Amino acid sequence: MWLVSGAVSTAGPQDRTLEGLVELIENAFDLSVKNPQQGKILALEAVAGIKMIKNDTLLSKAYHTIGNCYINIGQNDSAMFFAKLALSLKKSTDTRFDVQNLLGRLHHEFQSYDSALYYFGINLHDAEEIQSEEWKAATHNNLGMVYDSKGDLRKSYDHYVEALKLYESVKNMRNAAIVLNNLGIINQNLGDYDKSTEYFKRAVEINKELNALVDLSMNYSNLGITYKELGRLDEALEMYKASLKIAVENNLARDQARIHLNLGNIFKIKGNMEMAELSYKESLKVCEENEILFGVMLNNYALGALYKDLKQYVKAEPHFQNALKIALMSGHQNTMLDSYRSLSLVYEKLGKTEKALEFSRKLMRLNDSINEINHKQYVMDLQTRYETERKELENISLRLENENKSKTIRLQLYFAILGGLIIVLLTLLVIMILKSRKKIRKNNERLSLLNNKYQQQNLILEETNSTKDKLFSLIAHDLRSPFSSMLGFLQLLSEDFDSMSEQEKKKVLDSLFKQSSNTYSLIENLMTWAMNQRGQLQCEPGYHELAGIVAQEVEFLRSRAESKSIHIKNAIPEGRSAFVDKDMVRVIFRNLINNAIKFTGEHGTITIDSVTHIDEIQVNITDTGRGMTPEEIQMVFHNNTFYSSQGTKDEKGTGLGLLIVKDFAEKNNIHMEVSSTPGEGSVFTLHIPVHE
Repeated sequence: MWLVSGAVSTAGPQDRTLEGLVELIENAFDLSVKNPQQGKILALEAVAGIKMIKNDTLLSKAYHTIGNCYINIGQNDSAMFFAKLALSLKKSTDTRFDVQNLLGRLHHEFQSYDSALYYFGINLHDAEEIQSEEWKAATHNNLGMVYDSKGDLRKSYDHYVEALKLYESVKNMRNAAIVLNNLGIINQNLGDYDKSTEYFKRAVEINKELNALVDLSMNYSNLGITYKELGRLDEALEMYKASLKIAVENNLARDQARIHLNLGNIFKIKGNMEMAELSYKESLKVCEENEILFGVMLNNYALGALYKDLKQYVKAEPHFQNALKIALMSGHQNTMLDSYRSLSLVYEKLGKTEKALEFSRKLMRLNDSINEINHKQYVMDLQTRYETERKELENISLRLENENKSKTIRLQLYFAILGGLIIVLLTLLVIMILKSRKKIRKNNERLSLLNNKYQQQNLILEETNSTKDKLFSLIAHDLRSPFSSMLGFLQLLSEDFDSMSEQEKKKVLDSLFKQSSNTYSLIENLMTWAMNQRGQLQCEPGYHELAGIVAQEVEFLRSRAESKSIHIKNAIPEGRSAFVDKDMVRVIFRNLINNAIKFTGEHGTITIDSVTHIDEIQVNITDTGRGMTPEEIQMVFHNNTFYSSQGTKDEKGTGLGLLIVKDFAEKNNIHMEVSSTPGEGSVFTLHIPVHE
């Protein structure tokens, strides 16, 4: 379990409005563990008020709190975004400690252990500098967790013991119990279940005395895991149920999800498949309601495995697919391997041979990739061993040269025997080769049948590579330019900060914000395009209301429009649904609205309306911008062309957004048209299907 300081420190006049915002953030931070979704809502509400009073110190604390909520619901990318926002602002010493602590935790989640150690190392230095025993203890605990994940259990154990000593010295028994819990987990991983039970029970005694119910729930859950490993299943169930009772009473969503999953595992071992299914489904429900993606993945895989064991392959298939989808998004290799293996078996049982073969190949490719990485590490280890043992080998060689003639004769006899064995082995090898020729001929016939398919695929790959080369050329230029500009602004601020007026500073910061926003949009489009090219984005259409999707994107781009005093009007009526992939359609609207903002001058208008027909919804995105010539319209719709021009305020782009729009529109059977008059504006029209 991670440890944070959680303190709130503010600067500035303590008026009633400020006090209310401080209280709002404190409440949000308290909820970041118990109910992170509600905590996030409160913190975002506080952000709006803080921006009005312009208190960067309090704003950084609010951003940290939002990041803490996101990490606790498993949305680590969003957590990283807000942590970096908090880090970029002026902040108090304790907020800086908390932000660096959050960044360390996030890098640990991303398995960037060196980066995690870097941030925790800064915190340990700060804690020693101000002689804070509490901060030192919290950082030692967190360092222990990183080393545990790296597999360096000795260092991990040392840091935990140091944290425990510090907490006991300052009589902070609640955090001491947390460290005891972590020591129990280490011994659990080592297979020393008696020792882990001892640590967990010590933590239970402390938390019972302190009435620390949240931590007590964690202790009971970990005891349940230990009892399960010892085969004491009834005691494990007792511990899980005690943990679940606390989690439900205190609305601890993550704990409820984890405990239901563990209960399902116990019931499955006991052969009670009905109770196992109910437990997995309850865990999945909690995870989906609270957007805990990692839990959604684990429960989908658990349900798929349960149905597979019951030979209910039709029910197993969608759960394995859902688990695989999240594993691909998060890069969780173990679940990818398990899902590929399971789907191959399920499709084989369902008689879908080609599907089974497809996932079998994916499994082999992923295994090869992992083995290649492991092989490289193995070679490096061998090289190190060679360097360290070289001198010893030289000494052995010298001793061998001084052996007497009798040993030489003995060696010659050994070589003779070895030679005979080699001849026998070669003879057997020749026989095996002759027998395998028939198989080789058959395989060659199969390969010749596949060559035609491969030739067609090569043509597609050549076209794709050409597109990628063009893309990378554009990105190399368009990423270097904004970063050079941002570095120039930062250098200007660094060198002339004291001599610049507040108006000049604000102007530079505004420019930095615009450059950063544009660069972020470019990178976001690049990541979407790359995932699509790698086949990681599957079109999964369903019935979705368009008004809500458009409203979210309008809100997302509102600040960009306001910077040019552009009014965006969303006139799509609520209740109109289309049969599309929700995420892909969101990307289409975001890029088209962003494009309209780019080419619309100040005080312009962008209108988004719709017309409903029998089989489609016609959505129009109309702007009062500068418009396009027929030649420019033709370039927009040319396949695999990166067409872009400067906006009304010299905004630059790569044309990647429009390429993604065309690709996603095709995947969703959306027909797109554009009409435009130079100097009067443009209308992008989407014909979106309403039925499957």
